Amino acid sequence: MFRIKLFEKFITSRPIRKVMSRYKYKHSKRVANLTKELSNSEDVYNSALYHDFLERGGKIEDTRKVLSFHSYQLVLALSHDEDEDTLTSLKIALQDKPQEFINDIVCIKLCDRTDNLKTRLDEDRLKRKYIKKSTKLIQYLYDSFEGDKSILDSFIEKHIFSIIPKMREELLEEV
Repeated sequence: MFRIKLFEKFITSRPIRKVMSRYKYKHSKRVANLTKELSNSEDVYNSALYHDFLERGGKIEDTRKVLSFHSYQLVLALSHDEDEDTLTSLKIALQDKPQEFINDIVCIKLCDRTDNLKTRLDEDRLKRKYIKKSTKLIQYLYDSFEGDKSILDSFIEKHIFSIIPKMREELLEEV
C-alpha cells in the first residue's frame, strides 16, 4: 500500500501532469480502480495508473523511478504507438510471456477498454466500428486468460454487457 501512495504522489507531480492531461489522469485512475475488481495485485493497480503514460510522451526513466520491475514490464507491454492497432501490438507484446504476466495484462487491458467504451458511450461517440474492434480485443483477452474465468464473466456482464448490449450481440456473431 505504501508504494501505491508513493506512486500516486509521483504521478500527480508537476512533470507528470505536463504529460498526462487531467482527462487522461482521471481515465488512468478509473482504470486502476476497475482493476481492483479483477486483481488484488499492487503491481496491476500501479501499472493501470501508468498504462498511458509512455504513449502520452512520458519518459521511461520516470517509470523506473517508482514502479517495481514487474509493473514496469507491464507498462512497457501495454504501450504502443497511436497508429498501431491495439490487438496486433498486444499479441506481439504477449508472445513468450509467462501466464501470470499475461493474466495481469488481461486485467489491465480489459479495464482500460471498458473505461474507453463507457466514455465513448457517455460522450455519444460509440460507433459500430469501435464496438467490433473492442469485441475482437475482449475475445482475445478472454481467451488468453488462464484462471477463474467466472471473474472475467461477471466483470464483463456488469461493466460491458449491461451497459452496451450490442457488445453481446457482436460477441455472439464472432463465435
